Amino acid sequence: MECLDKALELNNIDPEIWINRGAIFAALERYDEELDAYDHALDLNPNYSEAWYNKAINLVSKSRVQEAIECLNQLLRIDQADAGAWYQKGALLLEQSDFTGALKCFKKAHELGLPQATAAIAWCKSKI
Repeated sequence: MECLDKALELNNIDPEIWINRGAIFAALERYDEELDAYDHALDLNPNYSEAWYNKAINLVSKSRVQEAIECLNQLLRIDQADAGAWYQKGALLLEQSDFTGALKCFKKAHELGLPQATAAIAWCKSKI
């Protein structure tokens, strides 16, 4: 953490440093500070897809599923080819019993080359 603090003293406008800081806070289970770091990265670069993804994962851990979905939607506006984001969004929609929405997301993840989406697609189809 001291190294990142020093890096921020030298350059506090690099969103990558803030992402790394958030990851360290996550490892330390300091989730509020983790979320603040991702928000700061997004203030610096609102098109930083990794920050949107990490923020979504943080929000899921806090049971703030709808906000997490909104983060993933923002990420997918930036990068529609992010298979992991499609899969994660599908999983969150599945939690909300939105089988049709989840199926759409899992199909997109599969199209983009994520093989584990196959089982999720089959499961969603069985529920529709």
